[in-house]
Amino acid sequence: LKIRIVNVLCMEDGMAVDQSLKGAFLLDSGKLKGSFFEKTVIYLCQHDLEGSLGFVINRPTGSTLGKVVEANLPESIKSLPLYLGGPVQTDVLSYLHADGGLIKTNIVPGIEFGNSIEGLLELVGNYSPSKEIKVFGGYSGWGSGQLEQELKSGAWFVHQSSIDSIFSIPGKDIWNHLLAEMGPEYKLISQQPDDPSLN
Repeated sequence: LKIRIVNVLCMEDGMAVDQSLKGAFLLDSGKLKGSFFEKTVIYLCQHDLEGSLGFVINRPTGSTLGKVVEANLPESIKSLPLYLGGPVQTDVLSYLHADGGLIKTNIVPGIEFGNSIEGLLELVGNYSPSKEIKVFGGYSGWGSGQLEQELKSGAWFVHQSSIDSIFSIPGKDIWNHLLAEMGPEYKLISQQPDDPSLN
């Protein structure tokens, strides 16, 4: 996996506030078995009339940014773990950045996303004890109305997001953890064996 630096255009938020899922989690409802999105948790950065965009937050690649970006990076950035944000343009770099002092952001207060190496370098250069960064190759995207159809079919659960869930819970545990938060009936979904014959 090699990362190239390009710009991904951000969609303008054209939906009414109560219609947008921007800033929410999407969780595989258990119906996406065998697909790229099996047992994934997606943080939605964009959701409006033109479509949706987000990042899978629980799919670590096992690699670091320094191993996949062909650029002269400081050591503090090279060691950042790289996550597979989705199946679209897996060679494109993006990142989520959270800081308690962030007010004007492009997602919700306290968290934003970007896709330039310059922006990432600036973030790392500015010290803040509450700063969190998660870096992705690729993203998850839906055209106009596509995500709504998937939601109607029951493919996804919508769950309130939190900065702790994005940055602090180990990737392998996030899906199970959030389903358990939703209640006992949802926790049962996370406990289903991968092999249906074992039920």
